[in-house]
Amino acid sequence: MMSIILFSVWHGLGYNVMLLLSGLQGISGEYLEAAKLDGATDMQIIWKIKLPLLKPIINFVVMMGIINAFKAFSEVNVMTPDGGPGYSTAMAVNYIYEQAFTNGRMGRGAAASILLFIVIFVLTQVKNKVGGSKEIDT
Repeated sequence: MMSIILFSVWHGLGYNVMLLLSGLQGISGEYLEAAKLDGATDMQIIWKIKLPLLKPIINFVVMMGIINAFKAFSEVNVMTPDGGPGYSTAMAVNYIYEQAFTNGRMGRGAAASILLFIVIFVLTQVKNKVGGSKEIDT
């Protein structure tokens, strides 16, 4: 399971880095220059200016990470085709695939996919409530 986790992190790292890098490049130099003139240190600029301005992008990256964690089908299927030893690496999407397409139980696969949707929806709603979604006027 650890190798699947490491592969999934490596697989999505480039996308997340590009999102965060584009967010950093979108921060106006005027904010940074004003902070320097006011005597802010580099750490204060990071914590008080850059991170609050990157909060919407960080929220998006975290939300997409949550969703992608639940739909890691190909990684598991390629690295451990039969669910690994003792079916230990099987995920919900593997169960949906097995029920619908291997066993021919389309109704059970559809019901499991609806349950997976509900779980992901609830988790993203909880993340939105906990993470807050205050927008910063720029």
